[in-house]
Amino acid sequence: MTASKQHAEQAAASLAKMLRPGVDAGAVAAIVQDALDAAAAERDKSAKALLAASPAVIYSFKATGDFAPTSISDNIESLFGYSPGAYLDNPDFWRERVHADDLARVDAEVNTLFDTGRQTLEYRFRRKEGFYCWVNDEQHLVRDETGAPLEVVGSWSDIGARKAAEDAEDAARARLSVLLETAPSVIYSFKARDDYAPTFISENIKRLLGYCPEKYLEHADFWRSHVHPEDLAAVEAEQGRLFDKGHHVAEYRFRKRNGTYIWGSDDQYLLRDDKGEPTEIVRSWSNITARKTAEEASNAARARFDLMLHSAPAVVYSFAATGNFTPTFVSDNIFRVLGYDADDYLKQPDFWRSRVHPDDLEAVEAEQTG
Repeated sequence: MTASKQHAEQAAASLAKMLRPGVDAGAVAAIVQDALDAAAAERDKSAKALLAASPAVIYSFKATGDFAPTSISDNIESLFGYSPGAYLDNPDFWRERVHADDLARVDAEVNTLFDTGRQTLEYRFRRKEGFYCWVNDEQHLVRDETGAPLEVVGSWSDIGARKAAEDAEDAARARLSVLLETAPSVIYSFKARDDYAPTFISENIKRLLGYCPEKYLEHADFWRSHVHPEDLAAVEAEQGRLFDKGHHVAEYRFRKRNGTYIWGSDDQYLLRDDKGEPTEIVRSWSNITARKTAEEASNAARARFDLMLHSAPAVVYSFAATGNFTPTFVSDNIFRVLGYDADDYLKQPDFWRSRVHPDDLEAVEAEQTG
């Protein structure tokens, strides 16, 4: 006698006692049983419809002995292409379809199910069409009343789209890492308030400056302690411009790991939150030592040239060769040689003509046009 039929007869007997004498308990039991069977059939129908529409395949197998398959939802056919019988009639169905590169790892993880009672696996699974897709396999261990393993109930769901998105994100992150590693500038950031703690630095700091990224990330005063002492005060004084304008460029000397100082251009950007409050400062540091060296060489050459002109016995000057013949240059020694300021010549187009002796002007100008 089934448990449901036994319960039906017990319910019928109790109901018969409550009704008028002479009521046939067996007839009542049959009516109750029919009602229970109809309700169970309706529940089975609803459950089957829900499983068919589910995005996950629900399956089970024995947790001991031969681990034989016990059930599987019909949607295995719509989701993975297999008929339910393909799973139920083949104890090796699952193992034969897990990707060979994933099987050992998954087997090892499955063993932990009996310790934890629940686990989630991700691996590649071969569809009936022959290609592999990524699945999420969530398993639950069911135990009997004595606590012994009875059955494993699980669900497979296709996570190919999520894995593709993760792979694309990983590829983009890897490419960004390569770009940052090979970039000519060190990218770094830190909080824009409170403790101004470091938040990020590109790996190329090791190649460009000799320091491991951890040196910056673990020491809040890393930057200040490596700026040249003669530059630090001026650089920090300029920081206020960043908070006013949102962007600032500073140039200063920075100490490499080998102890030498090099010139850097520090391009700084201030990030704000939705409320407009400063949140983070992102900076790009580039080595401009070659440019600075060239500028210093140029400045030294210009200073030497100026010195030579200043001490020369002749005044060097120039003016436009057309139009109104505007003055363009005169050496500073004009004051020492002739007593005039340089501006006297540069701001007066007729400076030269007005100072040539009248008896000589006509002949000089004739020679210029000859």
